[in-house]
Amino acid sequence: MKIAIGSTNPVKIEATRLAMQKIFGDFDLVSVDVKTIVSAFPTSDSEMVHGAVHRAKESKIRANADIGIGLEGGYHCYEWGCFIKAWGAATDGIIVGIGASPAVPIPNALIEIIDPKIDDKSKQSVDSFFGIENLAKKQGIMGAITKGALTRQESLIQAVVSAMGRIISKEVF
Repeated sequence: MKIAIGSTNPVKIEATRLAMQKIFGDFDLVSVDVKTIVSAFPTSDSEMVHGAVHRAKESKIRANADIGIGLEGGYHCYEWGCFIKAWGAATDGIIVGIGASPAVPIPNALIEIIDPKIDDKSKQSVDSFFGIENLAKKQGIMGAITKGALTRQESLIQAVVSAMGRIISKEVF
């Protein structure tokens, strides 16, 4: 079985590998550089889902894979606060499944420095906010807020496994 992840980010690739090991055991994983169709730092669940579905579909097609996986992280503000999270999408070319990671509250001070069209300056601001260089390719904002108890990789694993539910249990949908 060939699985494609629509990202070259090492954290997303490893999370997909670990998630698929839980489901299939044996498979080939390829990384496909799929450019996002949403802002660099999405600010709604809807935007994250659209980005994840796009990445899943594109990676499957470009890699001629059996399954395509897409992951898109960002934050969403509700009446009770803003939360960092990620959405995953999986497709076999017929079915598209989506699933979310855990959501971790983020401080208003962080929202104020994040530009939805994130550029290198904004990334540096997030890194300096937490005092961790290259945070997005390490534990992520989730890991920084939870002091490592929930890392970005762990949350992405849950998003991928959740998205795969519609495909591996299609008989109940």
